[in-house]
Amino acid sequence: MKIFIIALLLSFSTFAKDVELAFGGDAYLSLQNWSNVGQQTDSKIGVGLGGDFGVGVKLDNMKLIVGPHLGYNHWSQNYSKNGATSSVYVATTDTGMVLMADMDDFILKLGAGTSKLSMGYTINGETYEYPIDRSFSYKSVSVGFNLRPVIFSIGVTNYSELKSANRGEFSIGIGF
Repeated sequence: MKIFIIALLLSFSTFAKDVELAFGGDAYLSLQNWSNVGQQTDSKIGVGLGGDFGVGVKLDNMKLIVGPHLGYNHWSQNYSKNGATSSVYVATTDTGMVLMADMDDFILKLGAGTSKLSMGYTINGETYEYPIDRSFSYKSVSVGFNLRPVIFSIGVTNYSELKSANRGEFSIGIGF
């Protein structure tokens, strides 16, 4: 295995003119489509906040970065009628790893990890949370444009055991 890694590193230096250590990442805000939550007539729009940071290599004009991902995603719906206040929410806290490829102005991100789900409802100012004592695995992919320092991207996140939390998202962020 060590010989394979050494050969791989030597091949990078043979084919790439400049191989150097690289750092990178982003912080983003996303507008999300939670298509499987709530009732059919509910709004499916949610929001998210997250970021990635990693270390890797720069090969000519491309950076390959691997590192941790953290994200918080939230959807809610208000059912208030006739003076009674009620609403529901679903939120996920995602932690995992991401592989980022930054090729000039194009970005590709592949991620995987675990997510903690929280769900609850509010009736007349009292909030009740539904206890969920397990984590769920997720996979994500996104593509975007890096306009330095602003990044625009679209992507999907898929939960293998939690289909109702699957979502598409449009993100805007700051890259570094």
